[in-house]
Amino acid sequence: VCCDDGGFTVQVDVKQFSPKDLLVKVVGDFVEVQGKHEEKKDGPGFTTLQFSRRYRIPKGVDVMALESAVSPEGRLVISAPMLRTSNTRSDLMLF
Repeated sequence: VCCDDGGFTVQVDVKQFSPKDLLVKVVGDFVEVQGKHEEKKDGPGFTTLQFSRRYRIPKGVDVMALESAVSPEGRLVISAPMLRTSNTRSDLMLF
């Protein structure tokens, strides 16, 4: 997690997940990241891999400009610049 004059950035290792397995959303003052991957094993059972992370968004970050993308190396990068104008925080679905 990094926050400086350039903005707010979070990087999460998601190598074991495809983009369709990920959910990124803003709830209040937090960005929440969830991943769930279910794979069928040989036999009657399933193996499920999941995680959940929550990061506080610092004051002054432009939440409406928040973006997320998965890099070729398997890192989820969430970033947003600092506010230039006044935006109101609200619940926002990103990914």
